[in-house]
Amino acid sequence: MIAMNSKVILAFVLAAAASTLRAQVSSAPIEHEDHIEPCNLPFQFEDRSTWAANLWPSGIVPYTVNANVTSGNAALLRAAMDELESYANIQFVPRTNQSAYIMVQNSTGNNSSVGRTGGQQTVNLFNWTYNYIICHELMHALGVWHEQQRPDRGSYVTINTGNIQAGYSGNFSIRNTATTVGPFDFESIMLYDGCAFSNCCGAGSSCGCALSCSTMQCLPAYAQYQNTMGNRLYISEGDKAGLVARYGAPPDDQYENNDTQATASNLWAGPSENLILGDDDDWFRVPVSATTTLSATYSGASWSYLNVVLTLHNASGAVIQTAYPSDSDFDGNYTATATRVVAAGTYYIHVHRGATLGGPYTLTVSPNCDSIDFNNDGLYPDTADIDDMLSVFSGGSCSNAPNCHDIDFNNDGLYPDTADIDQLLLAFSGGGCL
Repeated sequence: MIAMNSKVILAFVLAAAASTLRAQVSSAPIEHEDHIEPCNLPFQFEDRSTWAANLWPSGIVPYTVNANVTSGNAALLRAAMDELESYANIQFVPRTNQSAYIMVQNSTGNNSSVGRTGGQQTVNLFNWTYNYIICHELMHALGVWHEQQRPDRGSYVTINTGNIQAGYSGNFSIRNTATTVGPFDFESIMLYDGCAFSNCCGAGSSCGCALSCSTMQCLPAYAQYQNTMGNRLYISEGDKAGLVARYGAPPDDQYENNDTQATASNLWAGPSENLILGDDDDWFRVPVSATTTLSATYSGASWSYLNVVLTLHNASGAVIQTAYPSDSDFDGNYTATATRVVAAGTYYIHVHRGATLGGPYTLTVSPNCDSIDFNNDGLYPDTADIDDMLSVFSGGSCSNAPNCHDIDFNNDGLYPDTADIDQLLLAFSGGGCL
């Protein structure tokens, strides 16, 4: 559907991972945890192949969850919704009395109607442990057809109709009136793998079949993507761009606009911040009151790999430390930590992405004391911060409420205690955070 990632190395990494995943699946018992059921679109009572006819107004999608869904699976559903919300201006909201909504239920297969139907529409899920299968079905509900149903698919792939199991050919039918965005996307999570519903696989399923059994085969010019098709590892750059084209870009986090060093947002050392890399750059300003070890830790999903760079800068903008996200324990969470011993002064943290693919991430800065600008009025150090801290500590109010920091200045979980006052006074006079 959309422009594919131009980085050839990423294509090979994805192809290898997808091949491994299919091999594991084909040898696994048929269980909810291991057996992947391809999405089988239910009969569409009307032609809804154009986005404009069946978008959700303002991107708001009311939903309910059937009682047959476990609390654990409901949490996985919400996580998939949260991820899609981070890529486009979409909101999945619990239904109150809306007449049009999706009802998500546990089922024996994965399928969904395409786009908003105007009443209750069912999203069936079987493979709950595969996040991007859940995303795949939710994207159907948002109005996205399968990538192999593009009107121009013949320029990229061949459909071997003779290899398709009886009753499943509709999943390969061309949607001639569909609106497409960008060229064919071999990495899209909306694209089947080459063996989906093959006669050589089990009924209604996919497997690691031979090329002669494939239901979909890349044309010679794109043969290197044969094993890339069927990606269920991450939202592709094209998937995200397609959602943005139809629903608009997502709102950025509370620190935007912080796209340059000159417009950097203040970020105090302390607990993790939940952020969104909605554009190419996020800049943060970190004041340091005394010589200390400044550390910034980035954490994001697989889109971070070969994409995100984390750097520390001094006040003049020079890079003093660089780190790249990696997933050393293969849990799908990519982290990077940039650390440097610094003197008192102002420093900057820069999170940059090289591709257009972004998303949610967390950033943790240590040492763990809060800013000495207790009342968060942008003026520090000044005696008003001490006065406000003492006032709140004794049960009074803060002059800049509700924007003041909490009284657990040293973030040790103990408050109110005199250690917080001692630490604030120490930092105020130029000392470090213990």
